[in-house]
Amino acid sequence: MKRNTLISSLLIMASVAVASAQTVTVSLDSPQRGQTVEPASVVEWEITVAVSADHNEGLALFHTDLVQSPNNPATLDLSPAGGVPAEMANFARPLGISNPGPGGTDGYVGIAQGPDGARDLLQIGGGQNNFGQPMPAGTGVGESAEVVTGVGHGGPVTIASGTFVVPSTAGTHTFTLANVKANVLTTIGAVAVVSRAASATIVDADPLTFEVRAEALPGDMNCDGAVSVGDINPFVLALTNPTGYADQFPDCDPLNGDCTQDGTLTVGDINCFVELVTNG
Repeated sequence: MKRNTLISSLLIMASVAVASAQTVTVSLDSPQRGQTVEPASVVEWEITVAVSADHNEGLALFHTDLVQSPNNPATLDLSPAGGVPAEMANFARPLGISNPGPGGTDGYVGIAQGPDGARDLLQIGGGQNNFGQPMPAGTGVGESAEVVTGVGHGGPVTIASGTFVVPSTAGTHTFTLANVKANVLTTIGAVAVVSRAASATIVDADPLTFEVRAEALPGDMNCDGAVSVGDINPFVLALTNPTGYADQFPDCDPLNGDCTQDGTLTVGDINCFVELVTNG
């Protein structure tokens, strides 16, 4: 697969002077991490970075891929991030240096690449123009040579955030950050090159994992994926003792027994439930 190389080239050029090791803490966060979600529901994600305050002047460059595990029960096409956070404007076009996106768009928000139905999001992020000379106005990239210092020093800063719709396939789905690269500013001065960047140690980029719940099967009161005589006692329990049913089957919806589809589970559902158990 052909990858954009503008940011990678910038990383190599900017890392000529290497200071003592710095720490860049990267996190992939989501309110859905570790949760069970409904099929075709929306998952939110956010990538944040914090920079150790010693021996550096803040973040100079950051980029990463957001990829889905090949072991996921199903794949999807990841959409680019929702935009460039205000604090990261100097890392994106036109002020900063980021990859070109499709049709001349800003690749800071990531570039979806891969086969249809399984596109990952590559090279999210960008870098500041720390070479001391702005590109000409209208170039659309690196037009500012004013370096913003202290980025990431005050705590985690949002690099990018977005959403995606999970597949309907039940099971455990995992998304991770890959090819994470970060540089920090180490010197600032009124010379041709106003800053140099040092290689950074990346930590705490934990995977985002969640469980997709199996689609509801009418009559499946014990949520074993089938309708059988084993569902009779759970049905009676849900009908007569909803609290007890919720305690015993916390991942099951009692409305699986709502065979009349009137939105409630009542004695009126008994006959059609028996029909489901006996005849399918």
